[in-house]
Amino acid sequence: MQENCTFGSVRGAACKGRPYRDRQGKTLTRKVYFMEGENSQNAPRDWLLETLVNLANQFELGIPITLIVQGAVITGQLIGVKQYFTEYGSVLGQGFRGLSEEIAASVQRIFTDTGDQSLVSLRDRNQQDTEESEPESPTYIHLKDTKFVFGSSLTPEGNGVLWRGRISEVVGFSLGTLERSV
Repeated sequence: MQENCTFGSVRGAACKGRPYRDRQGKTLTRKVYFMEGENSQNAPRDWLLETLVNLANQFELGIPITLIVQGAVITGQLIGVKQYFTEYGSVLGQGFRGLSEEIAASVQRIFTDTGDQSLVSLRDRNQQDTEESEPESPTYIHLKDTKFVFGSSLTPEGNGVLWRGRISEVVGFSLGTLERSV
């Protein structure tokens, strides 16, 4: 009989591929592995960052966060998929205002509907998950008021931009945003 892998255990590789259980034996919804010695391409995705993304998606939260993505430092507010597409449609629709109000409104509505459908789809998939299976991992992470760190400066100055990236490309993160010191 195999010994249970419990949260906080240090067996690491011996637990790989097996669900973790809490002290009462209940299966945890996230697998926690100690992956020392594995390169980043074979390493699992960051369960903690995925949890934050899932929280932002489900509860439409704004979480201040700083990411490291392929050596670049990105700071902003982690937002859910619905809010991202709503704001994206608004920004993109502004570009069509000079052409036609009707086209601008249509573009905005398309992206708002996409955000609504994405949120409904995420909620449906999470409700279908059983205690033995994990919720589907998010593929993308969405930020607003995003700024990029270059040396000692943040770009752009003033309001940041909307940003979308693959969560698998994030190599590190911290809670909180970076601010320019005065």
